[in-house]
Amino acid sequence: MVDTPMRFDTAGAARYLREKHGIPIEEKTLRNRRAAGNKRGPACRYFGIKPLYDVPELDRWAQEDALQPENPVRRNMRLREAERTRLVGNAEVIAATEEYSI
Repeated sequence: MVDTPMRFDTAGAARYLREKHGIPIEEKTLRNRRAAGNKRGPACRYFGIKPLYDVPELDRWAQEDALQPENPVRRNMRLREAERTRLVGNAEVIAATEEYSI
């Protein structure tokens, strides 16, 4: 007998995450995250056009990367700071290049 991994469709994955891990996630959220390239959601595999979530991947995601609500103001501040840091780093590189150029 072949031991196949247990998989859930999107509705089953959302229900599994709510019941097993207590993560308040809806089916729509999983669909949106999957459409955004799975940057913040659990990885899935496709059976034809149907997305399926492996139980070990759902468990790993729940333990490591589960939903961390982020205040939109803090998110914008974090993104602005990252941009500022990138710009300052580029300015230092440009200044150093101009200083040593002939």
